[in-house]
Amino acid sequence: MERIKIKNSHSGRLLKSALDRELNIIATSIKLSEKRLKAFEKKYKLDSKDFFRKYNKGLMGDDMEIMLWAAKIQILNRLKTDRKHLSGVRFVN
Repeated sequence: MERIKIKNSHSGRLLKSALDRELNIIATSIKLSEKRLKAFEKKYKLDSKDFFRKYNKGLMGDDMEIMLWAAKIQILNRLKTDRKHLSGVRFVN
């Protein structure tokens, strides 16, 4: 858990508000990314985890759509990591 100490209450409110907005953006982006991954899974009849495992072994080819699917998975993973880190931020007096 990260702690941030702010001496000025106005600055603290602004920072908390900015953090809350960023977390909302991340949450929306995660939902959209998951929706896009479901479309790939439906089209290829393959779970994204299985796809990515095969992709990393070089078994899925490298056409544009395959590369896009892999990129979407990486983006989703990064969003989830960012959410985890930002959710751990606590403000102290």
